[in-house]
Amino acid sequence: MANQGYFAPIFQTVNTTLKGLFITTRTWFLDPKQTVQYPDVDVRTGKHVANEKLLFGAIPTSLKAIPTLLYGNLPQGKDVGYDGRLSSKIADRYRGILTVDIEICTACLACSRACPISCIQIDSTKVGKELKLDRFDIDIALCMYCGLCSAPCPTGAIHHTKEFEASTTDFPDLIRRFVDEPRIAYRQKKLKEPLDVNPPAAAPATPAPEAKA
Repeated sequence: MANQGYFAPIFQTVNTTLKGLFITTRTWFLDPKQTVQYPDVDVRTGKHVANEKLLFGAIPTSLKAIPTLLYGNLPQGKDVGYDGRLSSKIADRYRGILTVDIEICTACLACSRACPISCIQIDSTKVGKELKLDRFDIDIALCMYCGLCSAPCPTGAIHHTKEFEASTTDFPDLIRRFVDEPRIAYRQKKLKEPLDVNPPAAAPATPAPEAKA
């Protein structure tokens, strides 16, 4: 009994380690490659960057063919963007840089309150029965991409994108501002009648009487 108590944690450790290595190895060989040809492709626009240069000159044509053989053709001069080839390489559950559809933002402050590090700043004022949205800023340098802000949003205005490239030499560029000028916030329409979660079952059809001979 004492030996079982001693070896059980060792067996569990080895077992879980092998499971993790199996999943990693299977993904490595069987799943499609997730490599994006950066910086040869501008990840903001999806356009191919012309005239790539290395330390000792232009990239030889023979070397340019290697990524094509490994990852497929990338149309040059076409905007594939995050909805094209780059999007197919990034998982749908990926939480990238936040964006806001300001047209349907209700200024409820739910996302700002849910943010654990206060990287979302919203200013709003009440005008009669409506809310005026004065500021909606997101500091993506502070954002930790936890997704807590998008969950409570009643309209889905704030959500993660597949964008991941935000390198800059100027810190103010990392503050995304979604309100150019004060605007009236979106107001959700209330339903006159609540939706039935479980609609009543239809009554069984009454069989037609048989005709008498």
